[in-house]
Amino acid sequence: MNHKTKIRIYKFGMIFSGLMTVLLITFNLIIEYIIKLMAGIELNINSSSSVGIIGGADGPTAVYLATSGSAIFRYIFATVFFISTIICIVKWRKLRLK
Repeated sequence: MNHKTKIRIYKFGMIFSGLMTVLLITFNLIIEYIIKLMAGIELNINSSSSVGIIGGADGPTAVYLATSGSAIFRYIFATVFFISTIICIVKWRKLRLK
């Protein structure tokens, strides 16, 4: 693999993992905001911590709101993506300086 290809791979990894980190951290707030706009339901960050949408083409759609939930996996994945972003930035800078 040549030098230019490695730089492109690390740059893509850096951008992808950075975006995934931001999306995973803000996913719950984005979903709450969208549901609030679409359904006119009064939601705030203290009242619902988990949103589930179940539905299909052949039946009714249900929206479930939970006041407590575990976001540990989302934060674990966000941490992994954040660490991979840092690794890609370091490797990309080293390759770019060569």
